[in-house]
Amino acid sequence: MIKGKNLQNAVVLVEDPELTFTILENRNDLIRLVAVAGPHTVMGQYSLEIRIQEVSFQFKEYSITVQPWQPFREFIAFNVTSCGDLPPEECFTGSGKHHAIETHDAITVRLSPDKIGPEFGRQKVYIHGMLTDSSNTIRAEAFDSRMITVEPGEGVITWRWRVRDRIRAGDRIEISLRNPGNQNRITEYFVVVPHWSEAFHGSTSFVLFKLPIGSSAQKTQILNSIGLGISYQPFLKKRFFECDASFIVGNAKTEQNDMMVEVNFGLSAIFWQYLQVGVGSNLTGTAFSRAFMFVGTRFKLPISF
Repeated sequence: MIKGKNLQNAVVLVEDPELTFTILENRNDLIRLVAVAGPHTVMGQYSLEIRIQEVSFQFKEYSITVQPWQPFREFIAFNVTSCGDLPPEECFTGSGKHHAIETHDAITVRLSPDKIGPEFGRQKVYIHGMLTDSSNTIRAEAFDSRMITVEPGEGVITWRWRVRDRIRAGDRIEISLRNPGNQNRITEYFVVVPHWSEAFHGSTSFVLFKLPIGSSAQKTQILNSIGLGISYQPFLKKRFFECDASFIVGNAKTEQNDMMVEVNFGLSAIFWQYLQVGVGSNLTGTAFSRAFMFVGTRFKLPISF
């Protein structure tokens, strides 16, 4: 706070351009402001300069001391429900380390004022959380992102990740910490580990054509069947390949079978989630007497097992 006269249009400056001031109140006799140090501010002591209508006034007896914030690792800890506190050496490294969590886990950031050194004094920490899916699309942001002021001697302060969207396998939670002026910004990543059952899901496919194998009397069939089955994805983080077992249902085309519907069973591989290539055999009539190869295009049903 600066008191005086004719301060209505006064501008407050210091030598380092990275150290700026945010005006909270500016009256003729008083200026209330907050000093904000940028990420490249040089630590040290700076004398104040006030400019009024291009006239500069130096106040060497009044100075602002800029000192570093206390490192986060010394008084902040991350807690995950399933594994407890994360070791400090695994956090705050700035290397983009990913921590594995489960879908039901809660993430808590704990600030311990009793670990703040007296030489550092009051600490201000801005915490922000963000939820992205496996394709890095933002699904939601934490609705209680906020600036927390920590005074030495206070009780423990906690911030918990809260978001209305349910997290799913492959989702990623990003929790960022920083001091004012975007100083000491770090981001911790928490990736939801898939449950084994999530590798299975229902599937449907359109069979583009079926090619008879061996001495079968069948002819090539085009666009007359659909597949209903279950797919298994062995590599959940790499979705280029899946295995599929399906019942292939279509119009009967054989002379030996006067049924209107023919049911087959097929095993196939699915590439890039759409292209399906496999082999199968009939179930109607004399079972497994007519083998064929088929190519189809597949789309997923919104069903998980």
